[in-house]
Amino acid sequence: QGPPIPEIYRRLPPELSMMRKVFAKADRVAVLSEYCRTLMRNNFGVEPVIIPMSVDMSVFTPKAEPKDGPPTILSTASFKEPRKGARTLVRAFVKLKERVPDAVLQLSGEITPDVQAELARLIPPAILPSVQMLGVGKLGDLPKLYREATIVC
Repeated sequence: QGPPIPEIYRRLPPELSMMRKVFAKADRVAVLSEYCRTLMRNNFGVEPVIIPMSVDMSVFTPKAEPKDGPPTILSTASFKEPRKGARTLVRAFVKLKERVPDAVLQLSGEITPDVQAELARLIPPAILPSVQMLGVGKLGDLPKLYREATIVC
């Protein structure tokens, strides 16, 4: 469902009260990130445990040979979520291109046409071909994307 942000529950006030009672009476609350733990602590007064998502690390083996080709910056996220920082990353990439003209930015993840258009407006036309908005793609594509990236954001 996403992080437990109180603003979501304020649209229907009884639900915020209900969620506070549920969390207060729970034996244990688990979340997937430090961000969600902080939200729970600050907004609901509980101290959840973090359960990291499992990842088969053997699939993400480093590339043995040196990287060839342009420096590639990879970001994988839901880009429609503003707190993920896609807008900041794109602005920083535009500045980076002044110093590293062959750099490439790959955005792999959920992105709506509106967000894609918004991000494209932040990029000068001459730089736009260096930004690859890959979309969600296939899960099996991720190891290769990570392996071929120079840096991951």
